[in-house]
Amino acid sequence: MPAPMLPGSPTGPSGRCSPVPLSAERIHRGRPTPFPWEREALDSIYKSISDNDPHQAWELHELYDPSTGRLYELDLVFLSRRGVFLVEIKSHPGVLRGDIVDWTFTDDTGRQRAIECLAPAEGLEPPTRWLTATCSTD
Repeated sequence: MPAPMLPGSPTGPSGRCSPVPLSAERIHRGRPTPFPWEREALDSIYKSISDNDPHQAWELHELYDPSTGRLYELDLVFLSRRGVFLVEIKSHPGVLRGDIVDWTFTDDTGRQRAIECLAPAEGLEPPTRWLTATCSTD
């Protein structure tokens, strides 16, 4: 299975990812993960990102919301020329297909489950809602 393509991913003549992984100096690590699938997913992403400015990655960090006392885990925050991306890692065997609204998850037994996603500007889940409010500029 090829590594996922993220904004800032280098491509060669074939349109496939070039083997120039993001260097360790650009990866800001938080807590270590006890889950091998989480480590595998992060490493797979780093292999698909070119080692160029301004690319930076912050993995497995926690944010504290003082207004509620809640702690939020950020799996991956990635900075590229195209923007800042918040990545949530889920590790389920199967295939996920869809668009910005409707997703279909097919597990390894062939069973399908439909998931309706919220529109990007509506009902953002924490920590996204909290980050948006905290980081907004007026």
